[in-house]
Amino acid sequence: MFAYDFTQKGIYYNILSDKCVSVTYENAKSRDFYATYSDYKDTVIIPGQVTHNSQTYDVTNIGDSAFSGCVSLKKVIMPNSITVIGKAAFNYCTGLTDITIPNGVVKIDTGAFFECTALKNITIPNSVTSIGDYAFARCSVLKSFTMPNSVNYVGGAVFYGCSNLSSCVLSNNINSLNWSWVRLSTTSAGYKVFFEECTALKNITIPMSITEIGDAAFEGCTSLESITLPNSITTIGYSAFDSCVNLTDITLPNSITKIDMWAFRYCTSLTNVTIPNNITKIEQGVFSHCKSLKGIIIPNSVDSISMSAFAECDNLKVVKIGKGLKNLSVSVFKNSPLDTLYCMAENPPQAYNTTFTTLNSGMSVIVPCDSKSKYEEAQYWKKFKNYNEWCNDIDPLDIPFNDNLGTNDIATTNSISVYPNPAKDEVVIKAEGRITVFDSKGQVVKILNEKNITKILNTSNFESGIYYIKTDIGTQKLIVK
Repeated sequence: MFAYDFTQKGIYYNILSDKCVSVTYENAKSRDFYATYSDYKDTVIIPGQVTHNSQTYDVTNIGDSAFSGCVSLKKVIMPNSITVIGKAAFNYCTGLTDITIPNGVVKIDTGAFFECTALKNITIPNSVTSIGDYAFARCSVLKSFTMPNSVNYVGGAVFYGCSNLSSCVLSNNINSLNWSWVRLSTTSAGYKVFFEECTALKNITIPMSITEIGDAAFEGCTSLESITLPNSITTIGYSAFDSCVNLTDITLPNSITKIDMWAFRYCTSLTNVTIPNNITKIEQGVFSHCKSLKGIIIPNSVDSISMSAFAECDNLKVVKIGKGLKNLSVSVFKNSPLDTLYCMAENPPQAYNTTFTTLNSGMSVIVPCDSKSKYEEAQYWKKFKNYNEWCNDIDPLDIPFNDNLGTNDIATTNSISVYPNPAKDEVVIKAEGRITVFDSKGQVVKILNEKNITKILNTSNFESGIYYIKTDIGTQKLIVK
């Protein structure tokens, strides 16, 4: 019994219609995904047309498993008549070093090039619209990949195990990076994710079409250093960046409404992160074991922080929590050495017997005006002995951790226009971007975020004295009479 309808010049074909054929394999004794069906080797040149029994056919498909397991195959030249590369078409072709996909191909199916461990180069034409699950998984020497914008569907675990992939450009027309169930061998299978085990990946461009970073999408990408997410992203799945140990910075847009459990766990180099204003819940273990994280600002939108969210953060010193918080779960800051906690909720959030277990009772806890006594009397909050009230008009969440007045800042510049100076009731400032006003003690007294270059600073309530106006380009001294 054979799997083909006819053979010609060492290539096996199946008749699809009275006009089309597909390239196939020889042996039909087994349909196992990983079996070797044919003895294709070295270089195979596939013609655009073949004639059989006086009938001429266009060769349009590389059939499912057509070259599966052909370990001696080094090169395949395909005609432009090919439109589909079938499931597992070239999987386990461990000698295949490079391949050019013809301009007519519209679909690369599931596992098409799975574990082509010698494949260094592959060119995807603009005709391709669909790339199936784990299509290029375990192509362990593939270094770069560019997905054309013609692709509007991409399956899960496409690059799982591409351990040398350092650069990847994705199509602007796909909407998620997801996982897939992958057959790992003839006897085992498991869930694998989009870039899992891509340990060399340093650069990735996330297009605006992506709305979801799927579960564990970048888990274990140990070389990933930075990533910018577009404003289209609404969800970051669980363990999405888990164990990205070289990730130092990530910008999370305000379009994000959910960051799932363990999303940034073990990001041990992450020093800075801003939680978006539309997040309402900090999920379990999201930033646990982020050993380089020094400070975190939790926006007013957050009403709940789950278990171990910031546990084992060895350098976490300052946490600022907005006024919306209602619930602090257990072990939120376990073994994290906080020395300052801002909590701007007027009423003490619900806490539990292990919420503050490892925190120092003498650490500074800063609460809103007229709220100190509530916190001092609240269960579990009364552990702390060093309460202070924040009575400044400025929300402490609006003051970034790097927004301070250093010794070098006091060396003022004339590049900022400030007049009148000295002033009494108001000052006109001409400068782009954010402006922070400090008093002579280095305390923030005003922040101006207006987009227009000319800004008006009301000084009528300022005490007489010296102030410093700090911008992106320098600092200017202001005298208020």
